[in-house]
Amino acid sequence: MKIRGKHKTREVFIDGLLLDPADSRKIYNHSPDGFSWGSPGSGCSQLALALILRFAGSARIANRLYHDFKIEIIQHIPVDSDFEMDAGLIIEWIAEKRLALEKAGEI
Repeated sequence: MKIRGKHKTREVFIDGLLLDPADSRKIYNHSPDGFSWGSPGSGCSQLALALILRFAGSARIANRLYHDFKIEIIQHIPVDSDFEMDAGLIIEWIAEKRLALEKAGEI
C-alpha cells in the first residue's frame, strides 16, 4: 500500500484514493486548509492525525500517537516536493509505539 502526497495541491492519496481530512478534523481541526509536510506546522499535524487514525483504527490511539508521528516522520518529509511512502512504515511505527504504551500501562 502506497501513500503519495502531491505538493502542488497538498492532496494525499492512499493507493490512489484521496485521504479526506474530514475524519481527522472531527478529533481535532488543526488545519482548515488541508495537509502539509516538512514543517512542525498545523497542516503537518492534520496529516499525521489523519494517517494514524486511518491505520490505527482507533481515535483514542490516534489522539495519543499523532503528535509523535508528526515529529518523527511527517515534518522530515521534504517540504517543497511530492512524497511517497509505504504504509508498512506507518503500521510498524504504530505497532512499536502501541506496544511501548501498553508496557508502560498508558493504554
